[in-house]
Amino acid sequence: MGGFEDYCWLVSEHADRWLKIAAEQGDADVNQVQSLRRELGAPRAHLVLEQASLRRRTRDNFALAEQMFFTRKGYEQATDSRIARYKSQRFADPTVTDFCCGIGGDLLGLAARGATTGIDRNAVCQLLAAANVRLVSDHTAVLQRDVCQVQLQPDDAWHMDPDRRADGQKARDTIEFPGSWPHGD
Repeated sequence: MGGFEDYCWLVSEHADRWLKIAAEQGDADVNQVQSLRRELGAPRAHLVLEQASLRRRTRDNFALAEQMFFTRKGYEQATDSRIARYKSQRFADPTVTDFCCGIGGDLLGLAARGATTGIDRNAVCQLLAAANVRLVSDHTAVLQRDVCQVQLQPDDAWHMDPDRRADGQKARDTIEFPGSWPHGD
């Protein structure tokens, strides 16, 4: 895996060439891995090969998979395109804040309808969600924040589908969600 600066490189135009090469070559063989490591270093070679693999794997779930950015955990938890589109239509107001947006599965559906804000406390998720949402909207901000620090107005529309597997187990009560809002009595 790479560090944050490697993910910043991955979503930049500097990685485009390498992502195209990896996509064209399909499953990586030893020679391809060695060549990419020589050219990019191990962390960036890993990210390029992982993206190519995840993009192939997500084709059935995301209409824009070939252009999106994923992490393995982010993909496993992201809402697919069809469900995200359905969920977005459930909001009367097209302006919605998407808390715990992850890599932006739901955010893509919401942003296709109107100005939207995505919030995630994880810097890599925030970066990938911002890159992903640019595929459908120029009017969407994705911010790195803890949801507990965001102030909403009473009539604000919001959506939240938080990481429920932070400790490897699916949480079944909102009190168990990372960064949960305090429960009232």
